[in-house]
Amino acid sequence: MVDIKKLDVYRGTELIGQLFDEPEIRFVYAQSILENRGKSISPTLSFLQKEYIDLPVESFFENLLPEAGIQELLKLKN
Repeated sequence: MVDIKKLDVYRGTELIGQLFDEPEIRFVYAQSILENRGKSISPTLSFLQKEYIDLPVESFFENLLPEAGIQELLKLKN
């Protein structure tokens, strides 16, 4: 059984999506955000796609978490 690590991503109290640590880091917008066409979290992670992988995701989240890398934060989740 594969243990997939994930973090829920919120803007205030609203669930925006989930960040997954798989072979490649991946961000998936929550369906409710896509249906309501809320505000995307970044111009590089727009609503043109529901799911983003690798460099755009890592670049965006690394800039939000300067003290700890994404991989380290996901390790702490489990």
